[in-house]
Amino acid sequence: MEYINEYVLRIGRLRQSIGMMIEGDKNELYENIPSSDDWYDDEETKLEENCYSKDEIVYNYFFADIKSDKEDEKIEAIISNIFMECSDIRYNMFLGFLQRLCQKMEKILLYDKLEENDIVRFHFRYLADRNTFLYLKLCTSFPDQIDPSEHEPSEIKFGELIEAAYKSRKSLIYSVNKSFCKKKLKDKWTNFLTVIPLFEENNFKRKYADSLFKNYPFITFGVTINSEKFNKLLYCMDYFSINKMLEEVISTYIRIFRIDMDKFCAWARKELEKEDSNE
Repeated sequence: MEYINEYVLRIGRLRQSIGMMIEGDKNELYENIPSSDDWYDDEETKLEENCYSKDEIVYNYFFADIKSDKEDEKIEAIISNIFMECSDIRYNMFLGFLQRLCQKMEKILLYDKLEENDIVRFHFRYLADRNTFLYLKLCTSFPDQIDPSEHEPSEIKFGELIEAAYKSRKSLIYSVNKSFCKKKLKDKWTNFLTVIPLFEENNFKRKYADSLFKNYPFITFGVTINSEKFNKLLYCMDYFSINKMLEEVISTYIRIFRIDMDKFCAWARKELEKEDSNE
Protein backbone atom coordinates (compact mmCIF):
# COMPACT_ATOMS: atom_id res chain seq x y z
CA MET A 1 0.00 0.00 0.00
CA GLU A 2 2.87 2.36 0.78
CA TYR A 3 4.34 1.86 -2.70
CA ILE A 4 0.93 2.45 -4.32
CA ASN A 5 0.48 5.74 -2.48
CA GLU A 6 3.99 6.77 -3.44
CA TYR A 7 3.37 5.84 -7.08
CA VAL A 8 0.17 7.93 -7.23
CA LEU A 9 2.04 10.96 -5.85
CA ARG A 10 4.85 10.51 -8.34
CA ILE A 11 2.45 10.20 -11.26
CA GLY A 12 0.97 13.52 -10.16
CA ARG A 13 4.43 15.09 -10.28
CA LEU A 14 5.00 13.51 -13.69
CA ARG A 15 1.79 15.04 -15.05
CA GLN A 16 2.85 18.47 -13.79
CA SER A 17 6.25 18.07 -15.41
CA ILE A 18 4.70 17.02 -18.72
CA GLY A 19 2.46 20.09 -18.69
CA MET A 20 5.53 22.28 -18.23
CA MET A 21 7.27 20.47 -21.09
CA ILE A 22 4.38 21.21 -23.44
CA GLU A 23 4.30 24.88 -22.44
CA GLY A 24 8.06 25.07 -22.96
CA ASP A 25 7.74 23.61 -26.46
CA LYS A 26 5.02 26.12 -27.32
CA ASN A 27 7.42 28.91 -26.39
CA GLU A 28 10.25 27.29 -28.33
CA LEU A 29 8.25 26.89 -31.53
CA TYR A 30 6.88 30.42 -31.24
CA GLU A 31 10.42 31.78 -30.94
CA ASN A 32 11.69 29.70 -33.87
CA ILE A 33 9.05 30.69 -36.41
CA PRO A 34 10.62 33.39 -38.64
CA SER A 35 9.07 36.77 -37.95
CA SER A 36 7.88 38.92 -40.83
CA ASP A 37 5.04 41.34 -41.49
CA ASP A 38 5.34 40.91 -45.26
CA TRP A 39 4.86 37.18 -45.62
CA TYR A 40 1.54 36.63 -47.39
CA ASP A 41 1.56 34.67 -50.65
CA ASP A 42 -1.10 36.89 -52.22
CA GLU A 43 -3.61 39.59 -51.38
CA GLU A 44 -6.47 37.09 -50.98
CA THR A 45 -4.69 35.49 -48.04
CA LYS A 46 -4.81 38.72 -46.03
CA LEU A 47 -7.54 39.16 -43.50
CA GLU A 48 -9.79 41.80 -45.03
CA GLU A 49 -10.51 44.08 -42.08
CA ASN A 50 -7.88 43.25 -39.49
CA CYS A 51 -4.59 42.06 -40.94
CA TYR A 52 -2.68 40.34 -38.16
CA SER A 53 1.04 39.75 -38.40
CA LYS A 54 2.40 36.22 -38.34
CA ASP A 55 3.64 36.78 -34.79
CA GLU A 56 0.17 37.83 -33.60
CA ILE A 57 -1.56 34.88 -35.23
CA VAL A 58 0.86 32.31 -33.77
CA TYR A 59 0.86 34.00 -30.36
CA ASN A 60 -2.94 33.97 -30.24
CA TYR A 61 -2.99 30.32 -31.33
CA PHE A 62 -0.57 29.17 -28.63
CA PHE A 63 -1.27 31.49 -25.72
CA ALA A 64 -4.38 33.67 -26.08
CA ASP A 65 -6.99 31.27 -27.48
CA ILE A 66 -8.55 34.18 -29.38
CA LYS A 67 -11.07 33.24 -32.05
CA SER A 68 -13.36 35.14 -34.37
CA ASP A 69 -16.02 33.35 -36.39
CA LYS A 70 -15.53 35.65 -39.37
CA GLU A 71 -11.79 35.13 -39.50
CA ASP A 72 -11.49 31.49 -38.37
CA GLU A 73 -11.19 29.91 -41.82
CA LYS A 74 -8.58 32.36 -43.05
CA ILE A 75 -6.60 32.26 -39.81
CA GLU A 76 -6.75 28.47 -39.91
CA ALA A 77 -5.31 28.47 -43.44
CA ILE A 78 -2.55 30.84 -42.36
CA ILE A 79 -1.65 28.73 -39.31
CA SER A 80 -1.60 25.58 -41.44
CA ASN A 81 0.84 27.24 -43.86
CA ILE A 82 3.04 28.44 -41.00
CA PHE A 83 3.19 24.97 -39.47
CA MET A 84 3.86 23.36 -42.83
CA GLU A 85 6.88 25.63 -43.27
CA CYS A 86 8.41 24.40 -40.00
CA SER A 87 7.71 20.66 -40.24
CA ASP A 88 11.28 19.66 -39.40
CA ILE A 89 11.25 21.82 -36.28
CA ARG A 90 7.93 20.35 -35.13
CA TYR A 91 8.97 16.74 -35.75
CA ASN A 92 12.28 17.28 -33.97
CA MET A 93 10.40 18.77 -31.05
CA PHE A 94 7.96 15.84 -30.93
CA LEU A 95 10.82 13.34 -30.93
CA GLY A 96 12.46 15.37 -28.17
CA PHE A 97 9.19 15.41 -26.24
CA LEU A 98 8.93 11.61 -26.33
CA GLN A 99 12.59 11.31 -25.29
CA ARG A 100 12.07 13.67 -22.36
CA LEU A 101 8.88 11.81 -21.44
CA CYS A 102 10.94 8.62 -21.05
CA GLN A 103 13.58 10.49 -19.05
CA LYS A 104 11.00 12.11 -16.76
CA MET A 105 9.43 8.72 -16.05
CA GLU A 106 12.79 7.32 -15.10
CA LYS A 107 13.78 10.28 -12.92
CA ILE A 108 10.43 10.70 -11.15
CA LEU A 109 9.13 7.13 -10.85
CA LEU A 110 12.51 5.63 -9.95
CA TYR A 111 14.02 8.38 -7.82
CA ASP A 112 15.85 6.72 -4.88
CA LYS A 113 14.81 3.24 -6.13
CA LEU A 114 17.83 2.28 -8.23
CA GLU A 115 20.90 0.43 -7.02
CA GLU A 116 24.07 -0.60 -8.84
CA ASN A 117 23.39 -2.82 -11.87
CA ASP A 118 19.64 -2.10 -11.81
CA ILE A 119 18.19 -1.48 -15.27
CA VAL A 120 14.75 -0.08 -16.00
CA ARG A 121 14.44 0.88 -19.65
CA PHE A 122 11.68 3.22 -20.82
CA HIS A 123 11.33 3.36 -24.60
CA PHE A 124 9.22 4.16 -27.64
CA ARG A 125 9.33 2.26 -30.91
CA TYR A 126 7.90 3.45 -34.24
CA LEU A 127 6.55 1.80 -37.37
CA ALA A 128 9.60 1.93 -39.63
CA ASP A 129 8.52 -0.41 -42.44
CA ARG A 130 4.94 -0.38 -43.77
CA ASN A 131 5.43 -3.64 -45.70
CA THR A 132 6.93 -5.90 -43.04
CA PHE A 133 5.43 -3.92 -40.13
CA LEU A 134 8.78 -3.64 -38.45
CA TYR A 135 9.15 -1.46 -35.37
CA LEU A 136 12.47 0.17 -34.51
CA LYS A 137 13.74 2.16 -31.55
CA LEU A 138 12.53 5.74 -31.52
CA CYS A 139 13.95 6.84 -28.16
CA THR A 140 14.99 5.36 -24.80
CA SER A 141 15.97 6.30 -21.28
CA PHE A 142 18.29 4.35 -18.96
CA PRO A 143 19.74 4.89 -15.48
CA ASP A 144 22.86 7.07 -15.64
CA GLN A 145 25.26 4.27 -14.73
CA ILE A 146 24.15 2.00 -17.60
CA ASP A 147 25.78 1.81 -21.03
CA PRO A 148 22.76 2.12 -23.37
CA SER A 149 24.53 0.48 -26.33
CA GLU A 150 24.38 -2.90 -24.55
CA HIS A 151 20.67 -2.74 -23.79
CA GLU A 152 18.95 -0.96 -26.68
CA PRO A 153 15.46 -2.11 -27.74
CA SER A 154 15.65 -4.69 -30.49
CA GLU A 155 13.71 -4.43 -33.72
CA ILE A 156 10.40 -6.22 -33.55
CA LYS A 157 7.56 -7.01 -35.94
CA PHE A 158 3.88 -6.48 -35.28
CA GLY A 159 2.52 -9.44 -33.38
CA GLU A 160 2.70 -11.08 -29.96
CA LEU A 161 2.26 -8.55 -27.11
CA ILE A 162 2.19 -5.51 -29.41
CA GLU A 163 -0.73 -6.94 -31.36
CA ALA A 164 -2.45 -8.23 -28.22
CA ALA A 165 -2.14 -4.86 -26.45
CA TYR A 166 -3.37 -3.05 -29.55
CA LYS A 167 -6.42 -5.27 -30.00
CA SER A 168 -7.29 -5.51 -26.30
CA ARG A 169 -6.75 -1.76 -25.78
CA LYS A 170 -4.89 -2.58 -22.56
CA SER A 171 -1.33 -2.46 -21.31
CA LEU A 172 0.07 -5.98 -20.97
CA ILE A 173 2.74 -7.39 -18.68
CA TYR A 174 4.91 -10.17 -20.11
CA SER A 175 4.95 -12.39 -17.01
CA VAL A 176 1.15 -12.75 -16.96
CA ASN A 177 0.67 -12.83 -20.76
CA LYS A 178 3.31 -15.31 -21.90
CA SER A 179 0.72 -17.17 -23.94
CA PHE A 180 0.90 -14.36 -26.53
CA CYS A 181 4.68 -14.67 -26.86
CA LYS A 182 6.49 -17.17 -29.06
CA LYS A 183 9.95 -15.95 -28.06
CA LYS A 184 11.31 -16.24 -24.55
CA LEU A 185 12.54 -13.08 -22.83
CA LYS A 186 16.31 -12.62 -22.95
CA ASP A 187 18.12 -13.80 -19.82
CA LYS A 188 19.29 -10.30 -18.87
CA TRP A 189 15.68 -9.15 -18.45
CA THR A 190 13.04 -10.39 -16.00
CA ASN A 191 9.85 -8.71 -17.21
CA PHE A 192 8.39 -5.93 -19.34
CA LEU A 193 5.27 -3.88 -19.97
CA THR A 194 3.89 -3.17 -23.44
CA VAL A 195 1.61 -0.19 -24.06
CA ILE A 196 -0.08 1.08 -27.21
CA PRO A 197 -1.21 4.68 -26.71
CA LEU A 198 -4.59 4.51 -28.44
CA PHE A 199 -5.15 8.13 -29.39
CA GLU A 200 -7.04 8.49 -32.64
CA GLU A 201 -4.04 9.45 -34.77
CA ASN A 202 -2.00 6.42 -33.68
CA ASN A 203 -3.51 4.15 -36.32
CA PHE A 204 -2.01 3.19 -39.66
CA LYS A 205 -4.63 1.69 -41.95
CA ARG A 206 -3.28 -0.82 -44.47
CA LYS A 207 -5.55 -1.70 -47.39
CA TYR A 208 -5.41 -5.32 -48.56
CA ALA A 209 -8.49 -5.33 -50.80
CA ASP A 210 -11.37 -3.05 -51.67
CA SER A 211 -13.17 -3.80 -48.43
CA LEU A 212 -10.36 -5.33 -46.38
CA PHE A 213 -8.29 -3.14 -44.08
CA LYS A 214 -6.08 -3.82 -41.10
CA ASN A 215 -4.86 -1.28 -38.56
CA TYR A 216 -1.42 -0.99 -36.98
CA PRO A 217 -0.11 1.49 -34.38
CA PHE A 218 2.44 4.09 -35.46
CA ILE A 219 4.21 4.12 -32.09
CA THR A 220 4.43 1.79 -29.09
CA PHE A 221 5.70 2.28 -25.55
CA GLY A 222 7.44 -0.16 -23.24
CA VAL A 223 9.18 -0.56 -19.89
CA THR A 224 11.70 -3.38 -19.46
CA ILE A 225 13.26 -4.42 -16.13
CA ASN A 226 16.15 -6.64 -15.04
CA SER A 227 15.05 -7.26 -11.47
CA GLU A 228 11.84 -8.66 -9.98
CA LYS A 229 11.81 -5.87 -7.40
CA PHE A 230 10.54 -3.55 -10.16
CA ASN A 231 7.52 -5.76 -10.92
CA LYS A 232 5.48 -3.56 -8.59
CA LEU A 233 6.28 -0.60 -10.86
CA LEU A 234 4.88 -2.49 -13.87
CA TYR A 235 1.81 -3.58 -11.91
CA CYS A 236 1.10 -0.01 -10.78
CA MET A 237 1.58 1.37 -14.29
CA ASP A 238 -0.86 -1.23 -15.57
CA TYR A 239 -3.43 -0.90 -12.75
CA PHE A 240 -3.46 2.89 -12.85
CA SER A 241 -3.80 2.90 -16.66
CA ILE A 242 -0.52 4.32 -17.90
CA ASN A 243 -1.93 3.73 -21.39
CA LYS A 244 -4.67 6.29 -20.76
CA MET A 245 -2.22 8.86 -19.43
CA LEU A 246 0.03 8.44 -22.47
CA GLU A 247 -2.95 8.69 -24.80
CA GLU A 248 -3.98 11.93 -23.15
CA VAL A 249 -0.62 13.69 -23.09
CA ILE A 250 0.51 12.59 -26.56
CA SER A 251 -2.82 13.41 -28.20
CA THR A 252 -2.70 16.83 -26.55
CA TYR A 253 0.78 17.41 -27.94
CA ILE A 254 -0.01 16.34 -31.50
CA ARG A 255 -3.20 18.42 -31.48
CA ILE A 256 -1.35 21.58 -30.42
CA PHE A 257 1.63 21.06 -32.71
CA ARG A 258 -0.34 19.41 -35.53
CA ILE A 259 1.82 16.31 -35.80
CA ASP A 260 0.90 14.00 -38.66
CA MET A 261 1.90 10.58 -37.30
CA ASP A 262 2.26 9.04 -40.76
CA LYS A 263 4.62 11.79 -41.92
CA PHE A 264 6.42 11.83 -38.57
CA CYS A 265 7.29 8.12 -38.80
CA ALA A 266 8.61 8.59 -42.35
CA TRP A 267 10.64 11.58 -41.14
CA ALA A 268 11.95 9.62 -38.14
CA ARG A 269 13.12 6.73 -40.33
CA LYS A 270 15.08 9.12 -42.54
CA GLU A 271 16.59 11.14 -39.68
CA LEU A 272 17.49 8.18 -37.47
CA GLU A 273 19.10 6.33 -40.36
CA LYS A 274 21.10 9.47 -41.09
CA GLU A 275 22.29 9.56 -37.47
CA ASP A 276 23.29 5.88 -37.57
CA SER A 277 25.31 6.38 -40.76
CA ASN A 278 27.22 9.27 -39.16
CA GLU A 279 28.27 7.27 -36.09
